[in-house]
Amino acid sequence: MNGPPLAGEVDTAVLPIGEAAAQACRPALATAAGHPALAPAELLAHVDTALRSTRGAAVAAARLTTPADPHAAGQARPLEFAGVGNVEAHLFSASGHRLRHRALASRPGIAGAGRRQSSLTPQPFDWHAPGLLVMHTDGVRRFDLSRYPALIGRHPAVIAALVWRDRRRGTDDATVVVAADTARTPA
Repeated sequence: MNGPPLAGEVDTAVLPIGEAAAQACRPALATAAGHPALAPAELLAHVDTALRSTRGAAVAAARLTTPADPHAAGQARPLEFAGVGNVEAHLFSASGHRLRHRALASRPGIAGAGRRQSSLTPQPFDWHAPGLLVMHTDGVRRFDLSRYPALIGRHPAVIAALVWRDRRRGTDDATVVVAADTARTPA
């Protein structure tokens, strides 16, 4: 059984910021709200169409799939990701005292700029709990969550605020979205 998108991000600051950016963002958000059950790649194809009359945006979406047996401890859950433009995504999971990291790549381009996004290939990844998905715009510099060993169990808003505070560029807008699955596997 597939659930609604786990997380999404829209960055309209690819071009000058202001009312035009806000106008470009609205159709993307409305499209995502109107199609909550679509897989990320399908959702981005719809967002691409909705943004054709705007200046476009960088967008990303991720969806965590419910496992076949939701009571099975330690079972990896499939995470599907798709992105277009300057949105980065990182999947983190705790493995003992180590933090495993996997970068999720967005496709170059701008949603709504005329290049068909219908050919986006969904990227499947395994999500291991406890885990984090961190998506951010290009206004955030590279970061290393292993510098913050206790972060994996914190509230997603705390993690987003810390990444934004420590790694934002002073010359660009910065948005950070964090989703967490804090289910603990039995020892």
